[in-house]
Amino acid sequence: MEPIAIVAASNLRGEPHDPQLAALPVDLAALGIPPVQAGPMARMQVLMLDAARRCLAGPVAAKLAKQQTDVVVAVRGGLDRQYANALRVESSRYVGAVGEVLRADFDEVVADQAVQQLSRLVLDHVGASSHDRVGEMASSIPARIAAAFSLQGRTLAVEAAEASSHLALWHAMTCLRSGSAAASLVLAGERSEGEFADSLRRAKQNQLNGECEPQQPATITALLLKTRATALRDGDEVLAHLLECQWTQLPRSGTFRPPPFERVLDGATAVAVEGNLGDLYDLIVGMGEKQLVPGWLPGRSDLRWPPGPGGAPRRAALTAHATTGSRAEIVIEEPLPVAAGVGPPQPAGSRVRPAPAAGTRAPIAVVARGALFSQIADAEQFWEVVSGGRDALAPLPAEAFDRQLYHRPGQVRLDTSYTDLGGHVPAPQSAPPGIVIPPARYAQLDVAQRAALQVAAELFGGCRAGLPGRGLVALGSTLGLGSARTRHAHSQLHRLGALLDGVTSLAGLHPDQIAELHKLALERCAIEVPAPTANLADGVLASGAAALIANEFGLAAIPVAVEAACASALAAIDLAMHALWAGSIDYAVVGGVEFPCTERDLVLCSALGLLSGSRITPFDAAADGFTPGDGCALFLLKRLPDAVSAGDRVLGLLAGSGASNDAKSLIAPDPAGQALAMRRAFNGLDFGPHAVDYLEAHGTGTKVGDRVELEAITEVYGGREPDRPLVIGSVKSYLGHTFAAAGGAGLLRALAAIEAAATPPNTNFRCINPALRPADIPAVIGCERLAWPAPANGPRRAAVSSFGTGGINYHLLVEEYQQP
Repeated sequence: MEPIAIVAASNLRGEPHDPQLAALPVDLAALGIPPVQAGPMARMQVLMLDAARRCLAGPVAAKLAKQQTDVVVAVRGGLDRQYANALRVESSRYVGAVGEVLRADFDEVVADQAVQQLSRLVLDHVGASSHDRVGEMASSIPARIAAAFSLQGRTLAVEAAEASSHLALWHAMTCLRSGSAAASLVLAGERSEGEFADSLRRAKQNQLNGECEPQQPATITALLLKTRATALRDGDEVLAHLLECQWTQLPRSGTFRPPPFERVLDGATAVAVEGNLGDLYDLIVGMGEKQLVPGWLPGRSDLRWPPGPGGAPRRAALTAHATTGSRAEIVIEEPLPVAAGVGPPQPAGSRVRPAPAAGTRAPIAVVARGALFSQIADAEQFWEVVSGGRDALAPLPAEAFDRQLYHRPGQVRLDTSYTDLGGHVPAPQSAPPGIVIPPARYAQLDVAQRAALQVAAELFGGCRAGLPGRGLVALGSTLGLGSARTRHAHSQLHRLGALLDGVTSLAGLHPDQIAELHKLALERCAIEVPAPTANLADGVLASGAAALIANEFGLAAIPVAVEAACASALAAIDLAMHALWAGSIDYAVVGGVEFPCTERDLVLCSALGLLSGSRITPFDAAADGFTPGDGCALFLLKRLPDAVSAGDRVLGLLAGSGASNDAKSLIAPDPAGQALAMRRAFNGLDFGPHAVDYLEAHGTGTKVGDRVELEAITEVYGGREPDRPLVIGSVKSYLGHTFAAAGGAGLLRALAAIEAAATPPNTNFRCINPALRPADIPAVIGCERLAWPAPANGPRRAAVSSFGTGGINYHLLVEEYQQP
């Protein structure tokens, strides 16, 4: 395979006076970020913006094909603002309890005044803002970078436990070699995000090693990658070559644990290091300076790094052994001068595999599917619900939403929601049949992990899959799972007692009375803070959902969580499709999972005015926002020839995938950016937009979002024959907005529509928004189920769109499988 050139790099590392880079000054205004959006940003987002600025400084920026530059970020676990925002929401329980205690001893006026003052103090304490929902997201990091530097390639964040850096590089290298990206900016970072998160890390390390390493200084690293040929063409200085990234997965049931430690490179000219992207940066610097870092080769006092025999280039490997069962290895090599017209040298002993032959982009076959949504227990029920006349939305049950604390109809506030509607799915209460997980461990699993495990059981028929070859489990997800945020917030509630001293209406109370008030309020909250354990550490890991599937179903498949805001599921599918086309894997389990029908998500989205005051109605004149919905959708993918050889039932084909970033606003959508992703999906295909009959739209039900999406559809799909209009629908009208699972729900409905030979309707659709002009395409917003006749010159074809906060756009093309 063609080497990938590292043409620029930057590294931020904590120092003794500031080990977590908390005080490092970053000029956000110079990067075009207004103060109202700067405050709610996670610190990791700020630091990665600065690392990107340093990496893109100098001549490399002028040579960058910005429209085709991806941004891939590796983040492990939750971020500080996610924990602060969760505390903001959970603190309402404490404030309410304080009010209840005061009402028992004082009059109503004093209690109400104290509650109002304490509420304001809490909001100030956590730095609450209407923009918190955007600022806390891991995928806002690559989106911010894309907007700051006008980069319009794919945009996503990934997490694969200790191998997160390797996964980000692997995906970037795959997309560069496929030609779907001209350059890729890869960033990875690790820092302390809070004491509860740190305690979980220590608990896991104690389980695995019997001892805990001290908290390491923060490290934020950025690398700019191009293919070697592109770097030579652009005249870039090459710092090092990435030769390959190899993965193995050792699937083992039970608690997460890394595979046996292994080093494959050793000796004076080939160095093996265990670590992350910051360690890779050190390797690159060491190659340039021809010096080893102390500790790389134990027992060596001579730190000179000589070349290989006969002047062969210096080589090194960066390995990672992840607790999810993965082992990954990146192999790098120093660049050697190459005369014009001479191909790259192939080092002796190199394990670089030959590039796949041209024309191997076979369609990707969907051979199994599974579903769990509101009022939908499996994929068999899916079509019946989402092609009928009634939605699956209802007032949230009391166990999911405390109306007394959080429901304030008609009010836009920082600590309440103006709606209580959603597509709620009860959390699974036990492992699926055939999967043995001890109750104590199962109780610590996040609801997203439980749901993914249940849907995977449907996917594989309830038994261990036994799939041969190398695989991938890539799930669209938030990288900060809900249970991690909530438990972190609960662990911090006791600290809110310090704020009582600032409540002026309680100024007459003795300090002992204040302490007793705090004690009684905590007791009324009746919240138990679980001890940090290894099981809990597994249960709050975003890639843990993918790891459970790989390990419990016996798949030698790399587990990864992918976050691209509301486009996460399609980003995960895009990642898998490129890996299948490259021949890096033989199958993939893909999809998305998220459970946003929570008090936290309703409050944060309500504060930004994103939610509907009634219910979601995409493209309707009454559209005023979205309604959240819980859900999970999974698919088993193979290359079509492999699926046919295995005798699989082919449910449909994934023909193409396109991605882009608007590179403009982090909040407002842009039709040009969406249209760019749509056009890219057709690259290399033998059919165009007019061959698509049905489009499963993103359809968030916001007036601006619906208008912008129709503008983008008109630009790409317009000019059709009037007697064959494009049918447009959105599954969100039935299930609500399922966030990271939204693209999976859209793909499920597109596949079901092809199978049923019918286009599904939008439910609750009454009158089209007059600002929309589907007749210009021409198109119709489906309001009833219609027969879908087979085209005269090809299979039925559909498209699925997912657009996320931060200008993240993905577009997927689906077609009917016609057996030869």
